[in-house]
Amino acid sequence: MERDDALDDFLNHLRSERGYSENTINSYKKDLIQFKEFIKYTFGKSNLLKVKRNDIRNFIEFLIRGSMHPRSISRKLSAIRSFYRYCINSGKINEFPPEGIKNPKLPERLPDVLSERQLAKILDEWHPVKPLEIRNKAIIDLFYSTGLRASELSNITLEDIDFGERTIRVVGKGKKTRIVIFGEKTEKTLKDYLSTRKDTLKYLFISNRKRKLSRREVWYIINSTFEKIAMKYGVHPHTLRHSFATHLLNNGADIRIIQELLGHSSISTTSIYVNTSFKSIIEKYKNTHPRA
Repeated sequence: MERDDALDDFLNHLRSERGYSENTINSYKKDLIQFKEFIKYTFGKSNLLKVKRNDIRNFIEFLIRGSMHPRSISRKLSAIRSFYRYCINSGKINEFPPEGIKNPKLPERLPDVLSERQLAKILDEWHPVKPLEIRNKAIIDLFYSTGLRASELSNITLEDIDFGERTIRVVGKGKKTRIVIFGEKTEKTLKDYLSTRKDTLKYLFISNRKRKLSRREVWYIINSTFEKIAMKYGVHPHTLRHSFATHLLNNGADIRIIQELLGHSSISTTSIYVNTSFKSIIEKYKNTHPRA
């Protein structure tokens, strides 16, 4: 591939001014080179700065015909937009070629949800005695009882917890603070865990190295515990968050209350659980109605 000053300038911009990792920069480069090769061999254009809107539309149609997943196409289109936005801001071009081009529609993906029976394997039937396993059970219990995100859980301090009211103050996306609620059973699980602590660290959940658990460590704990105790694979913190919301909805909770508990700024984000809940209703109908 011949040298392209505009593309090189853009990649250097990502590296020096935006602070992107080399892996991310290489992804942008790969997507933009593919686009450049397409317009060169399809339309005879070798200069990315001469591209028109229809060139980009034709590239997207080419990818769709090649059965590329919509998410991958959206990623490539995002790289193209970022490149031309940089070119506009740096005065290399005057018009924005991707203007009005929308991402391909993604197939609806309902969140994974655990059954109450699968959760009982951990929360009711497992009685750990080792301190780290007691901690791991408390983490799972708190996730399912509150619908927290992994980053929210790992940042909880002991001062954030009010055992009298059974509430926790958490800081969510956009640094928005909210209060989440937990019940008697979760209170006992948390106190059982705290009774094993011999330190004075401020965070609720800490590693065996006596430091705050990272988000990655939290994900590993959830995944490995469900594999070991419940023979359930691929479980992660968001699975418990989805299960929290879906089980509340299935048992009659108002969706706006669930929105508040999850910390969603928009009700449309919470509405995906309505689809999950309705799917459950259909399954119950099929299994119970004599003429289903």
